Amino acid sequence: MAKVQSLATASLRHDDTLDAMRIPALNHAEAGVMAREELNRLLAVFESLSEDDWGQPTDCTEWSVCDILAHQAGAYAGFASWGEFRRTMKAKPGPGQMQIDAINAQQLADRAGRSPAELIGELHQVGPKAINTRQRLPWPLRKLRVPMGPPLGTTAVEYLTDLIYTRDTWMHRVDICRATGRPFTQTPEHDGRSVALVLRDLAHKLQ
Repeated sequence: MAKVQSLATASLRHDDTLDAMRIPALNHAEAGVMAREELNRLLAVFESLSEDDWGQPTDCTEWSVCDILAHQAGAYAGFASWGEFRRTMKAKPGPGQMQIDAINAQQLADRAGRSPAELIGELHQVGPKAINTRQRLPWPLRKLRVPMGPPLGTTAVEYLTDLIYTRDTWMHRVDICRATGRPFTQTPEHDGRSVALVLRDLAHKLQ
């Protein structure tokens, strides 16, 4: 885990930035492979947890481990059903909130009182459906640019559906492993690629 964190947070010198900009972009087919692998790894971590783990605080300071599970179940549910997608996108931000804050709060409120086992069951059900939906989005829709507010600004739909959603799951897997002392499973093909894509994004923002 330390290696991943050090790579992801390293500052880039000018030559490093040029090298990082040469990292190949994520393509749509690869995005599906990475999304399914990351979901499987996340579920494996959740299924390894004990009763004492669920209330542990995380680096997301307002969320416990169980809250992150509820957030992930809600995030995937939003792409498993278009009705659910429309409903959660209507969440109203409070004072000082961004839209994503309101959506996250809605995800947790919808699942208040559910047990970890119920939430894991939901994630098993909606996760693969959500990834399949994202993979079936037609090319014109994937290329459509939408305003997302800071820090993303205006960005293509596929940047969110192919990259950001999987990165969010990957980052929360780190959160859970740190909070519970579970090992963070890493492979060069998956986690190394995830970190490389972070560096690619950073390099393009710094150019």
